[in-house]
Amino acid sequence: MKKIKLPIVLLFAITVSLFSCKKEIDYNCGENLFVKNVFDDIEVETVQYGFTEKSNGSEYKLMMDIYHSASAPENRPVVIWAFGGAFVQGDRKQLEAYARHVAEKGYVGICIDYRLLDLSNGFPTEEQFRDIAVKAVSDMNASVRYTKYLAAGENKFKINPDKIFIGGLSAGAITAVMVGALDETDLIDSTNLYLINQNGGFKGNSGLAVANSYNNNVSGVISLSGGIFDINWIDAEDPPIYNYHGTADDIVPYDFGFVEPFGVQILEMYGSKQINNRAESLGIRTQIRTVNGGTHTNIYGAGGSFPNDYEAMFEEFPQFLLVELCE
Repeated sequence: MKKIKLPIVLLFAITVSLFSCKKEIDYNCGENLFVKNVFDDIEVETVQYGFTEKSNGSEYKLMMDIYHSASAPENRPVVIWAFGGAFVQGDRKQLEAYARHVAEKGYVGICIDYRLLDLSNGFPTEEQFRDIAVKAVSDMNASVRYTKYLAAGENKFKINPDKIFIGGLSAGAITAVMVGALDETDLIDSTNLYLINQNGGFKGNSGLAVANSYNNNVSGVISLSGGIFDINWIDAEDPPIYNYHGTADDIVPYDFGFVEPFGVQILEMYGSKQINNRAESLGIRTQIRTVNGGTHTNIYGAGGSFPNDYEAMFEEFPQFLLVELCE
């Protein structure tokens, strides 16, 4: 039988094709993509998204950890996470598992720094607590703008700038809820308005200049044991919100009451029940998982007192966000 000789170029092309062939994954939106853990090649990169000055005049850099899959498809939505700690402690590594959780589904997951209160002069007053929360809002807003800046450039992380979600735990959730709600159209009392203006207005003053031309708009909020200073800041134009909260929360009220970090009453706040009710009344898409009897801490982790609710929360919020993605 006569041997068939293939051109060298064709042989090379076939060889490359065989060795570069990857296992096919069903990327259909809502069937696997964005709801199931289909990517295990998660990489992490740390970048600076903002800065501010410390009281001694030195610069404090605001950093974000970006979790992403090299093999996920283009046009990826983003979830930006803010950690908890009563605005006095914690760091961006706290919610690494949450960032990986969404990155494995095809999102870009981001964990951010934000400013914390210095306790060297004693426990915070109500005004100091409000002020540091406003500063955190400024910082998260800066992280949203910088994420959009990344998408407008080389877009190494394949970000969809029109599908950015924000979320957080405890103080981080309070921050995310207020970022989603606060804007110039809200009726804000003089105390809070003064603090907002002192911290750069509704846009904030801690972002890098290269990203200042971008807006702070987000597509949805994930609030884990969060709250808001004034329920009336939520209006009909605000983004959808998913809530997770225990009814016996002893730090951030589930309904309405005092925020009590370390057992000290600081100020009154509206919790997830009130947020969900307000959103429903305004026609904002909303969902709440109420953990009956759950406290501020025992509703988290597989080893907590409510592992079924905790696991369900991880399944629910991606499904909640999916409505904004598969249009």
